[in-house]
Amino acid sequence: LLPELKQRAHKIIMNVFLIVIALFLMLSCRTSTGDLCKLIKKQNLNCEEKNGELTFNQNSSPYGETARFIRKNSKVLELRCHKVKIALDLNDLPQVDFSDVKRLEIAQCTLFNNSVLKILVDNFNMKNINSIKIDSSRESENVSLSEALFEKFDGLSELELKTNEHHQFSAKLFKPLSKRLKKLTLEVDDITRLPFNIFEPLELLHFLDIFN
Repeated sequence: LLPELKQRAHKIIMNVFLIVIALFLMLSCRTSTGDLCKLIKKQNLNCEEKNGELTFNQNSSPYGETARFIRKNSKVLELRCHKVKIALDLNDLPQVDFSDVKRLEIAQCTLFNNSVLKILVDNFNMKNINSIKIDSSRESENVSLSEALFEKFDGLSELELKTNEHHQFSAKLFKPLSKRLKKLTLEVDDITRLPFNIFEPLELLHFLDIFN
C-alpha cells in the first residue's frame, strides 16, 4: 500500500503544481494587459481592459471616434473604422508592443495608401503576423494596390482581402507573400480587372477562393 500512497501523493502534488503555474501565467497575462492599458492612457487615448481583452479608441476627428482597436487574448488585433469619409490617422497611434499578436483583422478601413499595414506593424512591433483579414469594401478614393502593401509580411500563410470598385491591382501585389502564403480568399468588385498573372508568384498556394 505504501508505494501506491506515495504514487498518489506524487500525482496530487504535480496537479497542484500545474494549477499554481496556470494561475500564475493567467495573472501575469492580466497584469501585462493592464500595464499596456496604462501606457496607452498616458498617451491621451481611451483604453479599457476586461477579461484579457484590451480596447482603445482613436478620437482624432472632430466628428468623434474614428477607429477602435481591440487586442483579443493577446494573439489577435482587430482594427475597426467607424467614419466612411475619414481615414485612420497613422500619426496618432500609441507606442505599445504587440509582438505576441499573430493575426491582424481590419474592418471597414480604407486602404488609402500602400503604407498602412507597414506603419501598423512597425508601430506595434507586430513581427510575428501569420494571418491577415482585411475588409476594405467601403467607399474610398481610387487606390492602386501594389506589392508595397504586403512588403512586411513575408511570413504570412493566410490572407482574406475584400476590396471595392475603387481599387486597382498591380500584377506584383502578392509577390512579397510568395515564401509562405498557402490560403488566399479574395473578394473583388470585378474579377476581369485582375491582372492575369497576379497569382503567379504564389508557388506554395494550396487554397484560392475568389468572389466577384
